[in-house]
Amino acid sequence: MTLPTQQVWERLVTSYTVALCVPATASQKARLGTGFFVAPGIVATCAHVLADTADTLPPTIQAQIGPTGRVISLRTDREEYYRDPTGLDLAFVRTEEGCSAGPTDAVLLSDVLAVQDPVWSYGHPANNFRDGQSVTFKYQGYSKRSRPGSSLLPRVWGPPVGGGFSGSPVVNIRTGAVCGMLCTSDGKGSAHLLRAHEMTNRCEAVRAWQERLEGHRHWLDQLDDDEIKAGGWAFPSPQLRAYLAASRKSNQMHPYPGVLPGNRPPPLSTVYVQQFATVDEASEDDDAPDRRHVPADVVFDGPSDAALIGAAGAGKSSLLRIASINLLDRVSRGAASAVPVQVLAADLVPSRPVSESIAASVNSALSDVGVRRRLPAELFADAPMPGALWLVLIDGLDEVMSPELRAKVLERLHGLRQGEGGEHYRFILASRPGDHLLANVPALAIYGLLPFDGDQMLAFAKGWFTQLRLRGPANEAQSFIDLLDRSSLRELARTPLVCTMLCQIFASDPRRHFPAGRANIYATFMRMFSDRQYNDSEGGIRQQIAAITRRYGDVAERAGEALLARAPGIIAGLASARQMGSTEAAVCLVTAWTADLRPQQIPEQVWQSLVREILRRSGVLVARADDFVFLHQTIQEYLAAQHITSQSSLSDALFERLFLRGEVDDEWFDRRQSFTRFLIAAWRRRSDLTPALCDLVSRNTLHGGDLVVTLLADGVELAPSVMETTVSKLANSVGRRRSPMADRRRSAELLVQLDESAGSVALIGLAQDRRLSYADRRWAIGALALVKADHVSKDARLELSTPPYNRQALQTIAKLNEHGTDMLLLRLAEDVGLDGVDRRWAAEALLESRHPRARSLLSRIANDKTLLSFDRELALDSIARLNRTGADTTPGQAVPVDASKNAPLARSLV
Repeated sequence: MTLPTQQVWERLVTSYTVALCVPATASQKARLGTGFFVAPGIVATCAHVLADTADTLPPTIQAQIGPTGRVISLRTDREEYYRDPTGLDLAFVRTEEGCSAGPTDAVLLSDVLAVQDPVWSYGHPANNFRDGQSVTFKYQGYSKRSRPGSSLLPRVWGPPVGGGFSGSPVVNIRTGAVCGMLCTSDGKGSAHLLRAHEMTNRCEAVRAWQERLEGHRHWLDQLDDDEIKAGGWAFPSPQLRAYLAASRKSNQMHPYPGVLPGNRPPPLSTVYVQQFATVDEASEDDDAPDRRHVPADVVFDGPSDAALIGAAGAGKSSLLRIASINLLDRVSRGAASAVPVQVLAADLVPSRPVSESIAASVNSALSDVGVRRRLPAELFADAPMPGALWLVLIDGLDEVMSPELRAKVLERLHGLRQGEGGEHYRFILASRPGDHLLANVPALAIYGLLPFDGDQMLAFAKGWFTQLRLRGPANEAQSFIDLLDRSSLRELARTPLVCTMLCQIFASDPRRHFPAGRANIYATFMRMFSDRQYNDSEGGIRQQIAAITRRYGDVAERAGEALLARAPGIIAGLASARQMGSTEAAVCLVTAWTADLRPQQIPEQVWQSLVREILRRSGVLVARADDFVFLHQTIQEYLAAQHITSQSSLSDALFERLFLRGEVDDEWFDRRQSFTRFLIAAWRRRSDLTPALCDLVSRNTLHGGDLVVTLLADGVELAPSVMETTVSKLANSVGRRRSPMADRRRSAELLVQLDESAGSVALIGLAQDRRLSYADRRWAIGALALVKADHVSKDARLELSTPPYNRQALQTIAKLNEHGTDMLLLRLAEDVGLDGVDRRWAAEALLESRHPRARSLLSRIANDKTLLSFDRELALDSIARLNRTGADTTPGQAVPVDASKNAPLARSLV
């Protein structure tokens, strides 16, 4: 403990301590003692200081507040006088009503006390030091009076104290908090205390105040890490508070690259738009769980470990940062029990204690915001504070290229959770779709991050244009959305990263023009990076390299220029090496690649400095610990694809690996699909691409179909034969009854996106297939309704994986008056194997569309005694409404209700 810290709480204690003067009465002499504020307006002291018994209490006493010397009046209350032979010696006195002379807060109480703890007291003795005197003791243990039921009294030993010290606060130096009150002394060095809990147990106002840690922030803020830990308060220690502040600053930095208006994008919170996610919920069919949409931030409030799954650039890192900011604010206010800490999955690969891995990852990240004092691993080895846990947000699991290493990371986390201290952690893993290892993690809640809808894109663009200071940001945002539609880029722009790039491209181009397709968007954005990074300003990279090399002569200067000229290829080569699994430090790799450029005049260390500067100033790399990482994984993927496909031998080898081997490699079409798409965009002119894609779809329809749909959204032109093959194979997959229902559902989703007509036919087939479960048939009905709703509004289409099934869905289908959909509703209404609700909703949907058979179907439902009476009554109600409105378009064709067989129901029509 440092002296300044002790001086602070010494000052606090003295400011809350008062010198008490008890006036003489007919039965007792005047008395002097000490007391201290234990709550605003409430002073604790020893009962014997005030009177020998409650009956002899004076109505008021005088108190002098130590630092100010101001005298105030305190009133006594016999109900708050506690003294008995067992050792209890306590009384509370209060400031007069309306008196504002006392402090507005009070001392911090804590019962923590261990043998040999040094304790410090401050009181007002009845001697020459009446204005205040300090004394230090050492705690010896408990004493107990020789009376039945006596309390245990803490005993301390130190310098003798005498009259007037009774009622003085005693601070445990180990915790920095008041642990008790001096009550007795033998005048020879032995003294006894009344424990802190005696005060809180006997006064509700004191207990309530002491439980409000927020009210003690002024005191707790002054304690050091050891004191906070020793006291056991659910309050951040100085070390933890330093982490919270630095982490908040770091998380405000936008994780996506920016090129306008300066070197950094705006703070993340100024442009972030709330996202949504899907979460699986149990259904009546365990093989086909239902999904619902939830705000994405609910993943951070649940009790279990979770995985956040999102496509490349879907906003996983942004969500983790925003959630961290919100949680950090709540922790600072004392309103949260989970302290967020962000970790890169790659930092969990080395074999070392997880707490060390967390510390290393955090220290690397916080170095970007100027934090130089490293946080120790011990901070993350235990709970951040009592009653709280570490919410470990693990980003980039998909960026660990080796499945074996990803499995190792997951095993280490599982082992930590199962071992001692596992309750101090909860994990949120962020990864891309297709990481099948996550399915093996026990009790892992899976959330799927949804892309932007139209409203989110509009709000996102407005936020960016506001930060970029465009005139009329709301109007510009609408122009942005309109241009997306005209450029067929709306689907691509639903990804936050691509939307970020497009916003900056839009703002920088006075022509308001977008490049065509995903690969061209990245190409344009990379050129903007290059233009900004390699300008010829005085602080530009060329001038800096020239300044370093000039001292070594002309040859060295030319070598520096040659290194700069190679920079784009070097960065692309580094991206390729990383994408193919290399973990060697970037500076070492590039130094080796450019060894032929380095003249003898330039020392290797200086050359490495040049390499490091090239990497740092590239704009697409950021320093992390002793290495460099790409700003975003998709930037690495794009550059790697350009590098590989520019070299025929590398390109052919990878093409063969993806398409021409016997088995389809799931890794490349699931978790690494984003990279595969960049490769295919670069291979679009290869003559063997079309047959390779057709063959892929034939061998693995789901992988192939998903890839084809995504390539079309990317703006990659595909041959008609690829489309025809994919539609045919997907339609067959939907109808393949022996296939898992999840595969059939996914095939239908993909088919709808390629060919709405064929997709609708497939969904109709599923909806009326009596061999399927209720859940699967209802899913097909909801999905069909969403497809049809798309005719009305472009933004009406939601993810087909989470279609709502309700009465409105059936009414949407009925409004189209198409032969296939009419037939579906008729079959649903007639299907005796369905629930009465489903049948009635189908018949009522036909009624809304004035179908001639609607009345007869409702009558049949009303007369079906196998159904619940509730559904039968509602069917009758629908017929009654029809009769009242006279909306029947085909009188005489209705089948009347058989009232003789169903008298109670018939009476409901009267």
